[in-house]
Amino acid sequence: MPFSRELAKILGQKCTTRLSKLATLWSSMWGCPSLFDETSVNLNRRLRRTVARHQRAHGTIELGPIFLQLRARRPEVLCHELAHAAVHFKFASGKKPHSREWKNFVTQAGFAASTRMEVASTARSRQLNLLYRHRCPVCQMQRLARRPVRAWRCAACLASGLDGILYIERLG
Repeated sequence: MPFSRELAKILGQKCTTRLSKLATLWSSMWGCPSLFDETSVNLNRRLRRTVARHQRAHGTIELGPIFLQLRARRPEVLCHELAHAAVHFKFASGKKPHSREWKNFVTQAGFAASTRMEVASTARSRQLNLLYRHRCPVCQMQRLARRPVRAWRCAACLASGLDGILYIERLG
């Protein structure tokens, strides 16, 4: 079983079974049917800023404590990391982590191929000591930081000719 006992116990049987079925489906879809069976999925409580990561050298996916809080986004996170493993499995190590092949795998699975996850909860921001939210009033894009950064601008709004100024709000 790819999920470690500790992780399976925390997630529960229903969630573990669902994620396993999805991962097996994605692996087959990407042309690597044995990929998920050969990849171990472990909990790494030391991951504080990262939701999850693929350890190419060990053939593992490590999930951090933040992953446990992201109930609705767990399949997306697992897909993101498993796509890294699939790229390594199919194309060896010559590809960049977020290459065109990786993006194709993630979009085939039905997710947006994004490299960063928007933080929706202030619980995570407090955990990471992120005290300031920088929000675009036009497109609602958000960035979190430990300090206010007045020089930041919204790239999408700048590209469309607007000033891109972000409102800064202190959290907690």
